[in-house]
Parts: sequence; C-alpha cells; structure tokens
Amino acid sequence: MHEFRNVLPKYIMIVKIREFDLKGEFANFFADFATAKSETTHVYVNIYTNAEGTVYANDTDGNPITNKLINYIIYTLPISNEAQSIYKAGYMMIHFTDGSDFKAFDDNAINYWYAVSGITPIVITPFT
Repeated sequence: MHEFRNVLPKYIMIVKIREFDLKGEFANFFADFATAKSETTHVYVNIYTNAEGTVYANDTDGNPITNKLINYIIYTLPISNEAQSIYKAGYMMIHFTDGSDFKAFDDNAINYWYAVSGITPIVITPFT
C-alpha cells in the first residue's frame, strides 16, 4: 500500500491507495511518486511528449510541465458497460500547486514520459 502525504500550509492530507485498485495503470509513476515523497517533502515532476525528454507536455493552462510541484493525484478507473456499448477509459489527473492539471488517459498514456525529482539518478520513464 502506498501512502502519499501532501503538506500544505493549513492542513495535512493523507491518501492511501491500494495497489490492486490501480489495475496496474500508472503503477511505475505511483511507485516513483511514493519513493520521492518518502525522501522529500515536495515532489516536482517534468512531463514530456518524447522519450528523449526534450519536448515538454503542456498543462491545462497551456504551460510546459517543467519542474511543477504536485499538489495531488487522482486515478479514475475505466467504465465499461457492454450491454449498452459504453466504454470510458480510465485516467490519471495530476493537480499542480499553481492550479493547473495534467490528465493522461489509459488509452494514450504511452504518448507521455516523466521524470520525478527525488529519484536518483533522474530517469525519463514512460507512463505505464
């Protein structure tokens, strides 16, 4: 079980995620986040659109995600109803302290790579 602590000026938020709830999606990212969080009080992330880490992905405000402080992370499981032919992909949303977000869907996560501060050496890893 991963335990994430987010210390903000007025409160402490603790969120527990059971690994089997994630269905394996974004497992590497959550593990890296937990490792960095255990070693430092704040976790910063870079998100890229290429494996070389030369092109930054943009947040919801259109700004590059470079050394952004993570406020919280939400993972939403996929929804499937075969009888009604409904399928909605699961997704992970990272909310940053500047109020912007980044959303990666299960279906297109392979299009993004990340590097988390606090992980040494810094490794650019695909969202999987």
